[in-house]
Amino acid sequence: MVASARRLASDFDQGVFLPLLEADVDSYLLHILLAQHAYPASELHQNARLLGLNARRFDLVAGRIDLEPASGERAAATNPELVVQGKFFPRWGFTAQQQNVHLGHVVDDDIPTLGEVRKRWPKTATCALLVDLYFTPNLRGYLSGRIGGHRRIDTLVEQCKAAGAAVIWVHPESESETSVDVFNVAGEERH
Repeated sequence: MVASARRLASDFDQGVFLPLLEADVDSYLLHILLAQHAYPASELHQNARLLGLNARRFDLVAGRIDLEPASGERAAATNPELVVQGKFFPRWGFTAQQQNVHLGHVVDDDIPTLGEVRKRWPKTATCALLVDLYFTPNLRGYLSGRIGGHRRIDTLVEQCKAAGAAVIWVHPESESETSVDVFNVAGEERH
């Protein structure tokens, strides 16, 4: 997953990839994973359900699908290897309020559902992928800003740590250079 995020960042820097919406990020990530043969194509799913957690859809799941679920159940991934909840903070076209709404979805929806996945499937790799391309003279990513005296990203890392999920933060270093920071479940940062 980290290599895929680095490829996404590099392609953005080179102008090969220009996302406007979260669907652009999700689709491009799937494209990268397929090109890398990271998982069999038959086991990569976007906007997917997990068996037993049918009320929620996950942005990206790597796992086999139960094509013959029990009566009343929908087809869903079983025993997933990877579950990713992604959020996109665009550089263009969003107000600070809209960025804040996305932050709220990470806190209120994505992180708790990743925690549910880890409780049900403790060996599954869970990840919050935060593609944060927002850039101003003062901010190197929307999540580099502060809320309640703390950087937003630090708050998210702590919440993901409690949920057992890794964090991959794709964010700008400058107008033309994008960085990828990885925080593991222990909250340690790696570049």
